[in-house]
Amino acid sequence: MSVIQSVPLGYIADWFDDARLDMPELLGQLIERWASTDAAIHYELTCNFINNEMGLDEDYAEDFLNFTVNELVQAGAEIRRLALTGKLLAYTVTSYVILLTLAE
Repeated sequence: MSVIQSVPLGYIADWFDDARLDMPELLGQLIERWASTDAAIHYELTCNFINNEMGLDEDYAEDFLNFTVNELVQAGAEIRRLALTGKLLAYTVTSYVILLTLAE
């Protein structure tokens, strides 16, 4: 049996909308990286992703980073913890939440 846990994204979704970015696609890439890397480097990994892989101009990337990185890193730490315990079965990124399917 499995359960669903949500990770709310709140205003982070607004930043993706404002930049006209495909949030499910980009967060999916981040989730894959968070799940497979040590949480100690999630901050650096997330910063590099925002600055180098999201296709944002330098000023907007800096603003995006300043307003979203802490919440994104927190989400990444939770996802990594669940992946390490073997409980994370799947995930879905929706408009305002990441839905995690977990083994009981």
